[in-house]
Amino acid sequence: MKFPLFYKIILITSVLSACAPANYVYVKPNGVDAHKIDDVVVMVEYLNVKEGFDSYWDFNENINLENQDELYNMAVQMLTEKGYGVSDKSLKTSGFVVDRNFLLDHFLDRKKQKQLISPPYIIRSVNLQDENIQGFEFLLAELNSPMSAVMTDLRAYVNNNYKQQMDSIDINPQSAVLIIQVYKPRKAMLPNIEFAVTSSDWDTHVDFGSIQPASISVAYLIHKGSGDVLWSNKSSYINTKKPQKFFAELPKR
Repeated sequence: MKFPLFYKIILITSVLSACAPANYVYVKPNGVDAHKIDDVVVMVEYLNVKEGFDSYWDFNENINLENQDELYNMAVQMLTEKGYGVSDKSLKTSGFVVDRNFLLDHFLDRKKQKQLISPPYIIRSVNLQDENIQGFEFLLAELNSPMSAVMTDLRAYVNNNYKQQMDSIDINPQSAVLIIQVYKPRKAMLPNIEFAVTSSDWDTHVDFGSIQPASISVAYLIHKGSGDVLWSNKSSYINTKKPQKFFAELPKR
């Protein structure tokens, strides 16, 4: 039965929708000017899965690798245009903080592989030690944590701070981290099986009625030394062909 698997893959997209600010973009007042930023470490978390016709969803490794690279190259382009230096450290992942029980059919070069795979499905790092990769996992998990009603004010973007998580990532304290998360769950168009996700600041639940779960993109620029969120944006999807709109309000250096 596929319903539990569907709930797992939409959980992160639901939480991201609920935690995002109403206007989709947050810029910390004078945040970039008040923090020294020598360079920016780019992390891309991209996950594209499609509901299969057996008991498991499908993961195409080639598609995920290709889109990770496209998003990374887009981020480097945008940072450079805005006047930021780009670090020689990077991280590209798929399914980094997805439920470890979410097994998928693995497709490589259009061929279904014999073994199922479990998260994280892809981890590619450059110049990052294992403990730093784990630090990024802690940070990403915190960014995706559900927000309860009593924590709404504390977790609001204007008050948000991730110094505790950033302290576990051993990079230059005068660096920043740009995290881009893109999730694309694609449900097979099967008759009479339709879902919708609704969310608020307090809860998320699943209803029947919508054909296709929405793709979602979220980006954060976080200062290493202070843990401050300097800029963030949430959209239905980043257009890698025209990224200027998504990054329009990212402050220039």
